[in-house]
Amino acid sequence: MTLVAHMQADGLAFQASMSERYHDHQQGCLMAEDLSGERLAASRDTTAMPSGHVRQPPPATALPFRVRTFGRMHRTPWHSTLGTYFDDAMLTVVVAGRGTYRLFDRTVAVRGGMLGVVLPEDRPGILAADAADPYDHYYCRFAGGEALVVARRIRKRLGSAFATWREWERLLPVLTEMHHYEPANAATSPHMVELDALLARLLVRIECPFVATPDPTPTRLGLLTYMENAIDAPMDLDRMAAHFGISKGHLCRLARSELGQTVVAVWRDLKLEWARELLRETDMTVDEVSRRVGFNSPFYFSTVFSQHIGISPTSWRRGDASD
Repeated sequence: MTLVAHMQADGLAFQASMSERYHDHQQGCLMAEDLSGERLAASRDTTAMPSGHVRQPPPATALPFRVRTFGRMHRTPWHSTLGTYFDDAMLTVVVAGRGTYRLFDRTVAVRGGMLGVVLPEDRPGILAADAADPYDHYYCRFAGGEALVVARRIRKRLGSAFATWREWERLLPVLTEMHHYEPANAATSPHMVELDALLARLLVRIECPFVATPDPTPTRLGLLTYMENAIDAPMDLDRMAAHFGISKGHLCRLARSELGQTVVAVWRDLKLEWARELLRETDMTVDEVSRRVGFNSPFYFSTVFSQHIGISPTSWRRGDASD
C-alpha cells in the first residue's frame, strides 16, 4: 500500500503515529544534546517510514544549490510530514487550503498565501493538512552552501517557520517549471543541473522584495519605467517612494521637477493610455480592463476614464471618438 493510500485509509491513526514518532525523534535529539552538546546523528539522519523502510540520508554536497526533492501536495486529506529531514532546508509555498504546523505545544495555522522555510538547525515540526479543506502546496527540500545562506536571510525576514507572503503568486511560474522538470538522477549528479538552477532562481525571486533598491536621485526614465512596470497595480506612492529609497514628499517634488506634472497625473495618464489600447485591440470586458490597469472598482475606472478621455470606455470601444 502506498503512503498516500495509508493516509487516506486511516488518516487519524497515521497522524497519531507520526506524532509519536516525532516525539521519539525529538527526545532522542534532546538526550544527545544533554549528553554531548551535539545532535544525535542517527535520530536525525534515519527516519522511519510507515511502510517500515528507513529514509536514507542523502550524500553531502559541495554545490551552491542542490534540490533533494520537489513536488506538489494537492488537496490530500490527512497528509502530514516532518518540517524537513536531515541537514536540508525545506521551502513550502501554500497555494490554497488549510493546515497546521505543530512544534511541541505550539501550533501555527497554515493557509493559502503563506511561505514556509524550515532550516536544518531547526527542530522540525509536523505539517498536517486540514481534513475538511486540505492544503495545496509546493515543497522543495534542498541543500547547498549558497542556497542555505539565502534561505536563512529569507527566514530572518519572515520571522517564523511559516508566515504570510503577499507576493507568493510571483513564484508560480518558477514552481510550475520545476514541477514539470523530471531529471534523471538529478539529486545525485556531481554537477548542478537545470533543477538546481531553478532553485537559485526561486530563492532570488523570494528574496527580491526584501532587498532594498534605493536610488536617491531617480531620473525621468527611472520614474516612468517604474510606473509602466506597475501599470496593473493600484497607485501607491508610499511603495513607490520606498522603492527609490526616498520620502513620499521628496518623490512628489522630484516627479514634478522631472516630469512637469504630479506623479499621480502621469501615472493616471499612462494607465488610461494602456486602457484605451486594451479596449481597442482586445475583446476584454471593461471590468477586466479596469483590473489590468490597477483599478479595483470598474465603476471608478469608468468615471476616471470619462472625466479625462471625454467619453465612457464602452463608447471608446465602439469608436465614438478617435485619438
